Amino acid sequence: MRNKEFHTLSRCITKIFQPDASTESHQDDDVYLLVFDHDLSIHLIGTLPGYINIVATFVAPADWFTPAGMESLLMENRFSLTHPTVVFGMDSQRKKLIISTRQLLSELNEESVIKMFRNILHLSGGIFRGEITPKK
Repeated sequence: MRNKEFHTLSRCITKIFQPDASTESHQDDDVYLLVFDHDLSIHLIGTLPGYINIVATFVAPADWFTPAGMESLLMENRFSLTHPTVVFGMDSQRKKLIISTRQLLSELNEESVIKMFRNILHLSGGIFRGEITPKK
């Protein structure tokens, strides 16, 4: 196992959010994939030494690909004192949104990594299900 801290924290997440998922296959990869609602995927990535990256990708409602939706995404990416920073992106060809965050492993414990993951899941799930819409 190359990145013990990353795997320990990732297993905390998978134990709560995907308890039936096998973790053995990830021992050498430093990447975990959790899938929700068939089209909402969240990757836990530990390839950058000392960090965990959480990246959600999902097919978004059409409102997000209008000029107003794109402007909302740009507004979300403005400077913020929120830590860790959440970044919004778009894959316009596949009509997917990308929401990501990154945090130093040394600043996390089980409780804080679950809170960080839950925040990304809530945000991406809300947009995915149409509960969070572009600001007008």
